[in-house]
Amino acid sequence: MKDRITQFMANEGITPAEFADKIGVQRSSVSHVLNGRNYPSASFIQKMLGSYKNLNSRWLLLGEGSMFENKVSQVKEPSLFHFPNENETQLQNKESISSADIPVKESIIQPSENPINKPLTPINPNQPEVLNTVQSVSELIDASLANKEVERIVLFYKDKTFAAYTPSK
Repeated sequence: MKDRITQFMANEGITPAEFADKIGVQRSSVSHVLNGRNYPSASFIQKMLGSYKNLNSRWLLLGEGSMFENKVSQVKEPSLFHFPNENETQLQNKESISSADIPVKESIIQPSENPINKPLTPINPNQPEVLNTVQSVSELIDASLANKEVERIVLFYKDKTFAAYTPSK
């Protein structure tokens, strides 16, 4: 495997120090692997494959196939922070990706039960919500007394201080 790592570094045109920095291991670890003193650990291999996404893991581990994976089209997988743009969507449609592979962009979940028996009202993001803290705290305490006991109430202030209140027993 050390020969394949050496071959890969030569192909990339990087020094052992640059390679170590890129994959996030100590330079001495790379030196020990390249000199044959140590075999690369699983963590070393994972970091290498994670840093070089197009490196063929089968080639690295077993010496089979080509050094790089031959991917005709690389489409970004939809994730929490990335939704496909029009070009990616068209490409995905051509590759016939099922609708189960595309995440739902928005879902609204309504609570099944309101603990303080007030109707749910939509929040207007342009208008700050004003709370009557005395009434709100007492409603929360009343709602929690049905089957729970309040241990402590903590108020956090904008000046980075707080006050903790414990109910008298």
